This record gives sequence, structure tokens and C-alpha cells, in this order.
Amino acid sequence: MNPNENETARNAHRLYSLDRIEDGRATLEALFGEDSQSFPAIELPMGAKEGDVLRQTEAGYEIDPAETEKRKAELRARLERLARRTKDRERNI
Repeated sequence: MNPNENETARNAHRLYSLDRIEDGRATLEALFGEDSQSFPAIELPMGAKEGDVLRQTEAGYEIDPAETEKRKAELRARLERLARRTKDRERNI
């Protein structure tokens, strides 16, 4: 593995999805692996909302707008495929 691939892999393991904010606590789910974290929501970066992808840094967390949009686009595409499949099945009944 070259150094750039190693750095990319290391950074990928520091990506989290902001799953929910409840009762003043934020819950993050790791995008790679099964790790989750919960902490006071006040520690979130300003403007963070459920569904955002956050990158863990030495200073805390920062919103990753590009990764957030990428994941939202993937989800939209998946939902559109599911809706088409459902429509096709209904026509065949």
C-alpha cells in the first residue's frame, strides 16, 4: 500500500454520520466499522445536523460537506431504484 492509500484508509476510519440529537446528546455512527459515540450536542461543530458526515480531527469534529452530499446522492439514487422496482412489481400483479 502506498503512503497516499494508507492516509486515505486512516482518514476513512474517522468519518461518522450524525445519527441523532436527543435530549442534548449527539450520537455518531462510524461510516466504516461498528463504532458509535455519544457526547453532549454542544460539542458538535456549529451548524451540524442529523445526516451530516463529520470527520474526526485532533481538534474535535468538522462537517465534511462533500462526503455529506455524496452520501445523500447515493441514498437518493437507492430510493429511486427501489421506487422503480416497486412500480414495476405493481404493474406485473
